[in-house]
Amino acid sequence: MRRGLRQAGALLVTIALLAGLPYAATVPLAWPTPELSWVSVLAYLRGGSLPPGVATAALITGLWAVWGLHLLALLTELTARLRGHPVRTRMFGPLQLLTATAIGAALTAPPAHAATPPGPAEAEPDTANAAPAAQHANPGAAEQDVPHSSGRLVERERVIDGFVYDSAALTPDMEEDLKPTIDMIRTHGSTRAPVVVTGHTDAAGASDYNRDLSQRRADAVAQHLRSQLGDTAPVVQTRGLGADHLLDGAPDTVQRRVDISYALTAYPSPEPTPPRETPKPDSAPAQQEQNGAGSDERRAVLVLELPGGLLLTATAAAGVLGGFALGRRRNRTSAHPEEKDEVSGANPGAHTEVTDAETPPPDAVIPDSTIDPRAIVDLRNGVGITGPGAHAAARSLLATALHPDETPLHVIIPSGDLGLLLGDEGAAYLAEHATPAVTSTASLDAAITVLHTELLSRVDGDADDETQPESETAEEETAPFLLLATPTPEHTPEITTLLGQADASAISAVLLGDWPGGTCTIDSTHTITEASPPLAHLLSAHWPATGRDHFRTLISDLPPRTPSGQSTASNPPSPTPAPAQPSSGQPAQETPAPTTLRVLGRITLTADGQALTLRRRSAFEVAAYLATRPDGVRMERAIEDMWPGENAARATRRFHDATSALRTALRPFLGEQSPAVLHENDLYRLNPESVDVDLRHMEAALSTAEGDTREEAAKALAPILEHYGDFAEEAGYAWAEEPRSRLRRRLIDAAVRCADQCGHDAARALLARAAVIDPHHEPVHLELIRLHLDTGDTRAAAEVYQAHKDALHEIGVEPGRRIRDLVSTSSDNSLR
Repeated sequence: MRRGLRQAGALLVTIALLAGLPYAATVPLAWPTPELSWVSVLAYLRGGSLPPGVATAALITGLWAVWGLHLLALLTELTARLRGHPVRTRMFGPLQLLTATAIGAALTAPPAHAATPPGPAEAEPDTANAAPAAQHANPGAAEQDVPHSSGRLVERERVIDGFVYDSAALTPDMEEDLKPTIDMIRTHGSTRAPVVVTGHTDAAGASDYNRDLSQRRADAVAQHLRSQLGDTAPVVQTRGLGADHLLDGAPDTVQRRVDISYALTAYPSPEPTPPRETPKPDSAPAQQEQNGAGSDERRAVLVLELPGGLLLTATAAAGVLGGFALGRRRNRTSAHPEEKDEVSGANPGAHTEVTDAETPPPDAVIPDSTIDPRAIVDLRNGVGITGPGAHAAARSLLATALHPDETPLHVIIPSGDLGLLLGDEGAAYLAEHATPAVTSTASLDAAITVLHTELLSRVDGDADDETQPESETAEEETAPFLLLATPTPEHTPEITTLLGQADASAISAVLLGDWPGGTCTIDSTHTITEASPPLAHLLSAHWPATGRDHFRTLISDLPPRTPSGQSTASNPPSPTPAPAQPSSGQPAQETPAPTTLRVLGRITLTADGQALTLRRRSAFEVAAYLATRPDGVRMERAIEDMWPGENAARATRRFHDATSALRTALRPFLGEQSPAVLHENDLYRLNPESVDVDLRHMEAALSTAEGDTREEAAKALAPILEHYGDFAEEAGYAWAEEPRSRLRRRLIDAAVRCADQCGHDAARALLARAAVIDPHHEPVHLELIRLHLDTGDTRAAAEVYQAHKDALHEIGVEPGRRIRDLVSTSSDNSLR
């Protein structure tokens, strides 16, 4: 559909240009008929100008020449299409643009050939001798020809973005960007119009807070303008709009901006006065006699100003010739037999010149002839690829990552997209080999998580939260990182946000489909035939391609993958101590032991016997929270429970940072295929196959104690009571009080029920430990005191009662009536 519209539009433009050229060459312009002689022609040439009418004749000739070339191009393409052959020369591109330029030049060029040379009587009056009294009466008249009130106001606007999240402070880069605007206002600013500064925020946060934050940003910029302009500063007005005017498709860093609207005064340019030499009084007669007739002859020479259309036509003709030469060079280069791919039949080495449809942005990738796949990461907003050559282009990125002799490129790709590009057999064959630079994930969610983790590892965090290992090499920190996947509507905003936060971290994405950040269409010859405006500088560039067979050959050169997922050759040193080798009588352990998360007591995370330090403090809190939700929880519910009242966007990023820190810390022990945190069906949960949580063992034991016989219940409860610690007891998490009380109550209730069914000794042991865990629990102390009294151990009963009484006094409570009645009926005075 799009191609048909383009072809129809090109046909209509061609017809209009074919009709417009004859009109421009005949109606506005007429063939000049100047009366010239060789003497006059030589006089014009000596004066550095053309005789009258010559420029117009050249313009008309150029118009007809362009019309003939356009007609020839149209006939050539029509003939080729009727014969069914592809057109080898692309002439309509430069011709249509340059023909329109030529028509505009003809319509705007003045009919200079019709101007008659001024006669002697029409010579320019001598201002040196005219009205001397008027000149001396007002010596400043030349400066007052253009009064201030006659200046024309020109509206200008400047946008400053990149504010730090939840901040209104100007960074040094922003102040540097404001210098040209300040200089412009100081030099050409108008005091008749105020400077309007408008602040904006991103979509995160409450509307009232965003409006206040945007106002503070506008005030900060206005204060900087006033301080730099000083007394010459015009009136500066500020306003904050919050998130009411968001930019479509722009990342949050661009949304956090300030618009500066100001007016400049433009004065009309005064007509230049030709310099005139004033002859000295004593030498004037001698000069007149010496010059004589020669002076009269010079006054008779006519100087004709060239029409602007001639210069434009000459530029257009040069552009047409250059376009033809460029097209022939591209065709010759593309047809070179040595550059055809021996596997896929394509020509990935073809050198195609890039046609710059517009000036690329400062950080744009400007291809030489062929796009370097590693340079794709410079497209920080990501790029979508479509068309017949998209899959082959995507395979070239994977091939670049597998190439052992080049600068590393790390590619993260979901397994579904890997099968789409390589086929099921190719993906399985790749999985059999060590591919440290290609990471395949189970889903797009997992790939986004890895991308986020990599982003966090490259961005410096807070000093108290960041403990980046020093063992990471510089090569690992600077290696380009690329997400290769098929985008979905629900994942597009998350990917866009991550890429917007990447800045200069050499992280980007290539998406197999349309993408808001820019999309390229790659045809079967692996040439970019269509590109979105942000990627217009890539138009006509060649994207290298790789066939499936050739990619399989690249895989065969890789070392096989070991059971632990590492290569059999050149294994890098492990970041953790290697586990002890098993004895000859024990089977070898092929998979690493699961990591252990302890939430009963002090929260700790261990792997291979080592206590791990997480990069984010909030990662421990999120791990403990997920331990209480084994079936999974939605992120919105989690952040509402853990951080109520916090800004939604900030809490979301905090949650993502925490889960990413968990995955990053455990990846060396678990590998890529077994992440610590799973995100499935919009639910987050700890991976039970990777992380062993002590809370699970406690709940399983409690379930056993609540349903089994008294002997089995006692065996299950004894180790729990012996080693029990309160849930997250050293953490000040407000949300942790509910699961902490619930677990303690469930454990104590199970101990009381089990004690009723056990013998005296087992019951006393269970209740004694339960009394230590909860010194305020009256039923536990009541039953324990009764057991001691039944056996005649009044001293032990008195100690239990006193400890319970002291614990209650600390919170301002007296012992209950039942326990007081039991003590009062005892004959031992020590209990009273």
